[in-house]
Amino acid sequence: MNKIDNFYTENIENFSKSYFSYLKEIFDKVRLSEIKSFIEVLLTARESGSTIFLLAMVVVRQQQATLLMIWHLVQMSMKNHSK
Repeated sequence: MNKIDNFYTENIENFSKSYFSYLKEIFDKVRLSEIKSFIEVLLTARESGSTIFLLAMVVVRQQQATLLMIWHLVQMSMKNHSK
């Protein structure tokens, strides 16, 4: 059983509140310095014309949310850097 199953309810307001609280817990654990380092590696590879291969397999929902947030930040950084 995962954490989401523990607070699931058909009351959408209560579920949403619990779910957003849970996401905040996850996002608070993300080390922004690691995201910055990862983006720097990607930008350096891009500037040198390297090919980047990414492979991720995610099993836990917590990791999915974190990876989605990181991927969004990477895309934003890449866009801003190319301007």
